Amino acid sequence: MPILPGCDGDEPGTLEDVRLIFVYAGGEVHMTITYLENYGYLIEAVNCTILIDYVKGKLPDMRTDKPIYVLASSRDPNHYNERIFRLDDLYDDVYYFLSSDIEGGNRIPKARQKLVTFIHPDEDFSLARFHLHAMPTGALGVAFSFDVSTFRVLHAGSLADAFQPTDEGKRAHRQFLKALEKLEQDYDIAFLPADPALGGHMATCAREIVDGRRIGKIFPMGFQNDWTVPGQFSKALEREVEPVHKRGQVWEV
Repeated sequence: MPILPGCDGDEPGTLEDVRLIFVYAGGEVHMTITYLENYGYLIEAVNCTILIDYVKGKLPDMRTDKPIYVLASSRDPNHYNERIFRLDDLYDDVYYFLSSDIEGGNRIPKARQKLVTFIHPDEDFSLARFHLHAMPTGALGVAFSFDVSTFRVLHAGSLADAFQPTDEGKRAHRQFLKALEKLEQDYDIAFLPADPALGGHMATCAREIVDGRRIGKIFPMGFQNDWTVPGQFSKALEREVEPVHKRGQVWEV
């Protein structure tokens, strides 16, 4: 598995994949999902590759015969790093969809600006069989909903709630609840925040997202590579959550 040119190789040595296989009707694999780091996941679908909130670490080889869509949900360093632009040195067909709060501040290398689409809440984009919708989060950044292969996917991005008992915290909570109204009612796959820093509120945000919706598989994110958190998150959410044991873990769906 290569390191992007110029990356510092955050994890030395060879990254071992752990493959967990979920068999759907007919046993056909429609796409693979790889956990990268924190909020970052890689989705390899039949017709495209989707890289979400990648900030550091090693990436698996990606196929060169289909487009790569790179999504960043916020300018926060947990969600965005300029190293994503090194991808178009390696691959010919790369497109960047970045939250509009990343625009400005010399965050985008000038040579790459033509490849970038800044996406605002409530905007939609369709490319081939990839349909992307950006949703508000009640704060900076967006959440992503997209249809790919036979799946509808939610990546909650920066959709979160700090649950502070201050006036500002209560206002943020109202904005968060308003943002939830924009979500679809059905998702086959959802990547949901599981931030251990929130303590007893770790699963509260995810529970607000899940309640009243039909969600298939749930993947945790934002847990700072603490491998004990996904199990705790599942218990607190009272829902089955895909266990994550290491960087580079792969699921076939």
